[in-house]
Amino acid sequence: MDFKLKTYSLCVFFLIYALSLAIAQDAITEVPKQTELIIPASPAYQMLDAGSALVNTPGAIRDFKVDWSFRTYRLAPNLAIEAQPVWTAFYNRPTLDKYQNAGAFMRTMSTFSFSAGSLDANDSLRLLSWAGKLSVWRGYDPLATKEWYNEIENDYQMQRNDLELRLVQAKEDFKKAEGRFEKDSLELLMSQIRTEMDQLKITSKSRIKEKQEMLKARYWNRSAIDIAYGKSYTFNRSLSDRIDSVRLQSRSISVWINGAFGVGRYGLVSSLVRIENIRLNLPDSGKTVLQDIFIDEFTGDTILTERDSLFVNFRNETKKILSIGVNVRFGNPKYSFFVECFYTKNTLPVFDDAVWIESPENKEKIKSSQIVKEMQIAFGGEWRVSGSVLLSYGIRSAVNKDLRFRNILPLASISCLMR
Repeated sequence: MDFKLKTYSLCVFFLIYALSLAIAQDAITEVPKQTELIIPASPAYQMLDAGSALVNTPGAIRDFKVDWSFRTYRLAPNLAIEAQPVWTAFYNRPTLDKYQNAGAFMRTMSTFSFSAGSLDANDSLRLLSWAGKLSVWRGYDPLATKEWYNEIENDYQMQRNDLELRLVQAKEDFKKAEGRFEKDSLELLMSQIRTEMDQLKITSKSRIKEKQEMLKARYWNRSAIDIAYGKSYTFNRSLSDRIDSVRLQSRSISVWINGAFGVGRYGLVSSLVRIENIRLNLPDSGKTVLQDIFIDEFTGDTILTERDSLFVNFRNETKKILSIGVNVRFGNPKYSFFVECFYTKNTLPVFDDAVWIESPENKEKIKSSQIVKEMQIAFGGEWRVSGSVLLSYGIRSAVNKDLRFRNILPLASISCLMR
């Protein structure tokens, strides 16, 4: 795998994307394009279970996004980046006319997002992943409806045209003016008109933001369905041939569907079904019987003794894991709290219920590890610090078949829309 070539291509793509975001846009309709009802976690992190919630909230964003995950007990740079190539290439324009006039298929394709991320597993092993996600159905699209902002836009254009006519008339009067006092008065008038035009734009954008907050409060828990596909790799720094080389090993391939529906004004129920083919390195614990021969120095007799010697072997196996989860969330667009259950298999092998298998030929006993089913329970919340920044947190624990808690893991992450 030519990892360097792929890295360079990815960097060029995101550089072009960032430049497209830097283009100045003057129309007040630029603001409604930033109407994300929610800020979901990057799908690259979702497949690694790096977010505070195992069952994500489906939804689409319209800007380049960075996720910083605190899944491990260290300040390692666990970063994921996410972008929307179709939206950027075709519909990221000063106005929404092209998007609103597009067909249902292209509107759906505009929600496609691609993400890539890295997660620190331990001191030597890192997980790398990429994933693509598509919102195949949305109960409400805040960008497709024109009438929400028509009144504000019409008022803005009417007042703007009136100010522009006054400015043109003041410029003509200035050309005809002869006295210094008259010219100074007209210059002051033109300055006041330009100030009124700037204030009009600020006021119109403020009205649009107020409308956005009203729409978020009304539709934040709308129904939606996402589908996603991704692949993950492992990278062991200690096994690299050179310090500047990367040797990736395929870890898993995942496909999942994520849906949600609202309950009243403050409730949201989300569910997820995921199928994962994962490559695992499973240990086998064994013991064999060694014979020691001693000769008694007094009698000359031969003494034969036996002792057990322990050893560990590793085997590579590909397992198929079906995971199903339900998340119940209560809150509003600003903050929410959730509790969830996630039925899956633990990818850390254990020797629970394993039995020794004897091999009479070589006097060995083998006990094989296995991955076991478990129920993961989590609770936490989200706080939307601003329109572009989301702080999420949670505490996760696994419960085995004997209803014993196996682990407690605190998590936190920050999502930031780059605008």
